[in-house]
Amino acid sequence: MCHRGGVGVERGGLGTTLVRVVAVCALAVVAWALVTAGGAVRHGHPAYAVVLTLTAAVAGVVLARSVRPARPRRRRPTTRWRRIRFALAVVGAVIWVAVVAWLRPFPAVEPALAAMASDDVVAVEQSSTRI
Repeated sequence: MCHRGGVGVERGGLGTTLVRVVAVCALAVVAWALVTAGGAVRHGHPAYAVVLTLTAAVAGVVLARSVRPARPRRRRPTTRWRRIRFALAVVGAVIWVAVVAWLRPFPAVEPALAAMASDDVVAVEQSSTRI
């Protein structure tokens, strides 16, 4: 769908490569968050786990759809509005991936872990959203 040097979403074009790079980056950010802060994700607020799951699912679907062979179909001309929508979608996806990376929780370190131990004087109760 490249038309007069414009960025299109034709398989193998610049647009497809850009979509693949953003999808792989999204999967890498999800993997990084789970590897470096797995305990904090597991014991933290469930909303972040849902965000990670949805991010991985959408990135996986987008990546799978971008590598499958293109179906033959009638070509529509690449209009200015299609290019603008595509660019906005890519920019939105990059912002989403950056926000997911920025929201990665910090795991607890030893003084905080020691303070979470119950004893005869203090009973510590913990749930996913409250201590």
